[in-house]
Amino acid sequence: MNRTGRWWIAPTLLAAGCSGGFNPIAVLKPESGPTQVARRQQRHAVQQNQQLQAKLDRLNANDEQLHKLLAESQQQAKLAKVQYEVLTEQLRSIAAQNQRLRTGGGQRRPKSDHLLASARRQSRSTHDGGDPGDDLPSIRIAGVHVRRDGELIRFDVSAARLFHGNEAQLTSAGGKLVEAVANEIDRRYPGRRIGVEGHTDAEPLRGGNWANHHQLSLARANAVFNYLVRYTRLQTGQMSVSGYGATQPFASNALPAGRERNRRIELTVYPGQIGDD
Repeated sequence: MNRTGRWWIAPTLLAAGCSGGFNPIAVLKPESGPTQVARRQQRHAVQQNQQLQAKLDRLNANDEQLHKLLAESQQQAKLAKVQYEVLTEQLRSIAAQNQRLRTGGGQRRPKSDHLLASARRQSRSTHDGGDPGDDLPSIRIAGVHVRRDGELIRFDVSAARLFHGNEAQLTSAGGKLVEAVANEIDRRYPGRRIGVEGHTDAEPLRGGNWANHHQLSLARANAVFNYLVRYTRLQTGQMSVSGYGATQPFASNALPAGRERNRRIELTVYPGQIGDD
């Protein structure tokens, strides 16, 4: 073709492309600067949004964990408060009980306590009641033993005949038994000083409100003392009250029979009369 033909084709193609909507300049022309910046900013914004969402998810998880820990801490605090209140009430009850026992035992200790200490040092010989040669009262009551202990006469009454379990309240039958023993003492030894002594075995205490064996033995001795004052001829001034716990066993605590014998109330008759110094 000649030069004239080439110049004619190019404008023709250009005109045809423009008339059909095809713009070769637009196809070959790269994106402008503002468009690229906008797309980069959009991608950056998407990445930032994803990072923020991830942080938010972690914060939400941490918040749930903190709420869970807070709820557990509050529950533990409530439980600790309840336990504290229960322990405080128990301590108050024990303190009040100790005060009552100390007051009751201290006011009833006689002037002749030295007789008890003196008699304890003497060798013990024991006899069940009913032997005329020992000049001991003959009491044929199950659970009651009478024996001589030096200058003392001891009326040994099984705690099982007087109380239920580890309680310190006399049963109805126990009260009648105590009354029968007291009447025999008053008949045989009128005006003599009487010691009301509580004893236990060495087994751990189960149930009840007693911190130790001394409290239980003294509470039981006090219960017998109160019954004697109210229902018998024995006078307040001629009696003393003591609780020895498990410190003075009559038999070995290794066997059930020995432990049962050690759980007892002793009504001890002293040589001295009321008014003797």
